[in-house]
Amino acid sequence: MDLAAWQCAPLPGCGGRVGLLSGTSSWLPGQRVADGALLLDDDVFHQFYFVARRRPAATVAVIVPRRNRQVMLRLTDRGQQTIDIAGQPLVAISFSATSPDGLERQVWVDAEGRVLRVAIPSQGLLAQRDDPPKGVVSR
Repeated sequence: MDLAAWQCAPLPGCGGRVGLLSGTSSWLPGQRVADGALLLDDDVFHQFYFVARRRPAATVAVIVPRRNRQVMLRLTDRGQQTIDIAGQPLVAISFSATSPDGLERQVWVDAEGRVLRVAIPSQGLLAQRDDPPKGVVSR
């Protein structure tokens, strides 16, 4: 499948469109792209919004453009936690997304799936919103 032929669909609350891949990709020679695979670039953390929308699935097919690879992320529910964003405690849904190489990404989202925080502990990396999303009720 040519990447120019993405199937695009409106995504409520996102203000944009999301590309869903299916078929065979010339971009990944010799590999079949899983139906509904997500494009998820390394170190672009807001894209975990799309992964959160797939919960509670156990796995999510992901295309990683910089590595020219398709991988399956294993999703693990970590329950609800209260986290602090700009001095405001927020109830967050937490899950882990682990790639086949063992790299774990810990993700916290609000009830609408908006990304609040992403951590990659093995790399000492933490990405967090500067301010709470509009309309979020603090705890």
